[in-house]
Amino acid sequence: MGWQIETLDFEAGLFGAPVRRVTRILDDGADLVELMKGCVSDGVWLVSARTEQSDIEGSQELLAAGFKQVENLITLSRSLPRSLKMPKGVRIAKAGDEQRCLNIAKSGFAFDRFHADVRIPDAIADVLKEKWVSNNFAGRADIVLIVENQGNIAGFVSCLTAADVVIIDLIAVAPEHQGAGCGTLLLQGAMSIYAGQMKTIRVGTQETNIKSMLLYERNNFIPQFSQATYHWIGVSSLVDG
Repeated sequence: MGWQIETLDFEAGLFGAPVRRVTRILDDGADLVELMKGCVSDGVWLVSARTEQSDIEGSQELLAAGFKQVENLITLSRSLPRSLKMPKGVRIAKAGDEQRCLNIAKSGFAFDRFHADVRIPDAIADVLKEKWVSNNFAGRADIVLIVENQGNIAGFVSCLTAADVVIIDLIAVAPEHQGAGCGTLLLQGAMSIYAGQMKTIRVGTQETNIKSMLLYERNNFIPQFSQATYHWIGVSSLVDG
């Protein structure tokens, strides 16, 4: 087994520095240490990797090459009902909702891999999520839903589709509205949109995000598998200035 590397244009364009991802492959791939030497020469800021928890050899190679583990990502899923009524307070987002959702994105994420890496300033991680939401409003997402609480937009969820699977791409609730059931309403709203059309709905969340894990388990999502996420950050990087 070996490794392959790819450039991540979205992140690179956003941060103004090279960003790449390495993946372990069954076919003859490159030596990871040699790939990382090339990243140093090219002034790469960040390289990410993700391995199955059972891939001990892959994890050891990443650690030996200077990567650090930043999260355990749990993927959960459940079957979709044949029909489900859209819950009160949830609706399809409009163009005028985007700015509020961008504001929520700045404060609604704390457990993703960028925020979890103490070497990356939260301000950089916030910018990434904000741009991600903007892209979803621009058409990247299949649909964006918002939930209102006390007359205000309290949170949003964006979904992608692949074959007969719905993927929750991003979901966030503003801090001041958390604990009011908005997350459950957003999940039910997403399921109502695709009920009777798709078979499964899937989501990934961090093992350390206890509130998120409980939310999905309360809504009958079942853990399917776990993956470890790793980051390598170059010596000359945005973080180091």
